[in-house]
Amino acid sequence: MLFGIRNMKKRLLFLTAFFAMLCWLTFNSLAQNVKPLVQDDKQPNSKPPKSTQDDNVVRIKTELVTVLVSVTDQKGNLISNLSKDDFELSENNIPQEVFAVAKENTAPLRLVVLFDTSVSVKPKIKFQQQAATKFFKSVLRPVDQASLLSFNHDVVIEKGFTSDTEALADAARSLKAKGGTALYDAIYLASQQLEKVSGRRVIVIISDGANVISRTTLDTALKITERADVVIYGIYTATRLEEFGVVAGDKELEKICERTGGEVFFPNDINDLDESFNRLAAVVRAQYALTFYPSNEQNGNYRALKVNVKNPGLKVKARKGYYASQD
Repeated sequence: MLFGIRNMKKRLLFLTAFFAMLCWLTFNSLAQNVKPLVQDDKQPNSKPPKSTQDDNVVRIKTELVTVLVSVTDQKGNLISNLSKDDFELSENNIPQEVFAVAKENTAPLRLVVLFDTSVSVKPKIKFQQQAATKFFKSVLRPVDQASLLSFNHDVVIEKGFTSDTEALADAARSLKAKGGTALYDAIYLASQQLEKVSGRRVIVIISDGANVISRTTLDTALKITERADVVIYGIYTATRLEEFGVVAGDKELEKICERTGGEVFFPNDINDLDESFNRLAAVVRAQYALTFYPSNEQNGNYRALKVNVKNPGLKVKARKGYYASQD
């Protein structure tokens, strides 16, 4: 009996040792299998870093360009019912997609009137003052503002931007005629004024002659005008009799206005001034604003523009070009 008990104890001891060895081997094997999993958790994230994704993104810097346009039929009647699909536009002979077309009679107007007060206008200055006064009152709405500059051998801001038509009329009535004609200087200063404000930017020149004594060149004056997106209109007040035997200034004024998308009005005589101003007011109210995003690189260079309408029976007036922004 005693021998049987001792023999049983030996068996239990053996089994205990056997199971202990088996457990140790199993645990060691599991530990070896788990270790790579822990190491994998410490590996860098397999998702590409954000900077790698960003390297594949193409970023295009561009600007929205606005072009003011007037459209007439063959008889000179203003056309004001066109849509975006009626227009075609190119920049440096490359077709551009017209982004939008708006009727500009809803946009605020920023107007500068350049009033020639050189000695040659003395006989008719009263008529010009009266016509300019009526023009201010007919074209300006509460949201619009105008400024009056006089020019002879100097350029003077007679009245800064205001919606007060009576104040503008008073400034016009106070003008006196003397001196020469610094037309380019006047255009330059007016464009500087307009460059600082937003809205439709328009210059109206009331003059009877060409530039005489400006310190600014025509090219310099037009360059700032084009940078400021200004349209220039002219009221040419010299009669054909006055031009006899001298070089007329009408061709020069036409060149300036057409380059910016404007035009010159020629009253038949001094009594026809009101009609010219009425026509000018109608043209300003009937403008379209075409906007587009240029496909060309923004490098600060001059860009030639061409605007057409698909109807061959209609005529378009728009600026000839602009200066792109610099990236």
